[in-house]
Order: sequence, then C-alpha cells, then structure tokens
Amino acid sequence: MTIPPVHVPLDGTPEGERALPLAAALAARLGAPLVLVHAVAPLPPLTADDVAPVVVAGLYDPEMARGAGRDYLARVAARIAPPAGATVATVLLEGAPAEAVAAHVRGAGASLVVMPTHAHGTIARALLGSVALDVVRETRVPVLLVPPHAGPDEARGAEGAGLLPRHVLLPTDGSEFAERIVEVVAPLAAACGARCTVLDLVEPMVAATA
Repeated sequence: MTIPPVHVPLDGTPEGERALPLAAALAARLGAPLVLVHAVAPLPPLTADDVAPVVVAGLYDPEMARGAGRDYLARVAARIAPPAGATVATVLLEGAPAEAVAAHVRGAGASLVVMPTHAHGTIARALLGSVALDVVRETRVPVLLVPPHAGPDEARGAEGAGLLPRHVLLPTDGSEFAERIVEVVAPLAAACGARCTVLDLVEPMVAATA
C-alpha cells in the first residue's frame, strides 16, 4: 500500500525550517515520503512611473530565482535525509506562497502538512502567519502547526523519536464537526505510540438576572 506523503512548506528562512525535525520524524515513523515544498514568489506589482518596472524587472531574473530555489531545496533535503531515514522529495512552485502551496497540497494527495507559525501578534500574524492560515483554510488535508516556542523535550533527545508526541490533547465542543478531529489524529497518535485525551469544553450556564 502506498502511503501518502508528508508535506513541509519552506520559506527559505531558518524560522521556516523549525518544523522540519518533527516532520521528518513523523514521516519516518509513518513510513511516508517527506516532500519539501518551496514557492518562488513572482515579482511584486509596481505602481511607480513607467520606467521603474523596467528597471526592477531588469534586476529580477526569474530563472535565477528558480535556480536559487532548487539549490535551497537540495541543500535542505541533503541535510535532513540521513538522520530522518525517510524518502525525501522536493517540489519547487511558482506564485504567491500561500496560494501556490495550498493549490499544490490540494492536488498532491498529501496525508499531512507540517509547517511552523511565525506570528506573535496581530501585525506579525498578518505578515508572517498568512501562509499557514491560508493553507489551513484552503485545504482539506490535516495541517500540524508548530508554534515559535515549540522545541524537543530535552529528556528525549533532539532528533528522531524524541520529537514525536507522547500525549495528544483533543479539545472539542461536543459537536459532530469538532469530533471529526479524533478520526484524523487517532491513527497518527497510534503510530507515534502516544495516548490521546479528549477534552470536552462546555460553556457554563449563566443564571438570568431580573
């Protein structure tokens, strides 16, 4: 049986690679291929005079940008392949990162997307967290988001199985929609040897006042 791949969108920054160790460990445990995805953004639209676009366009070489993107993916793949023990593939996309990644994930038959979040506040969320939020909104594939403060448990080591979850908390509001998360997470937790706790959230009743 072919196991769908685990996808990891990368933005070319060290912060964007924070989810890689966990994604590689999950892919290795699941026996799934690991796919590294990087999008080369197009030249942003310009609103200056007629000369400015020509000057800027002359400085921007699309083929050079694609080459840099391919080189970046190759370096990352070479770095993580040996310790991960998983098959690693790379995909270079063109277009706005959020839209390109979401469209690729929809059509690639991914089993899971693992990516970091950068946001700390409203402005940061708008500027740096938009790709993660758009991928969550625009795909039906489960997305595991790694927050900025997340890190390996020092008692379990910094690589491999030491990064896999041991206890998964599943908050629900009791609705059928919310409980669908159990169907998605339970097999993943079982593969990691983790236990699951379902937390049912109930709003307290407020007594009416005269």
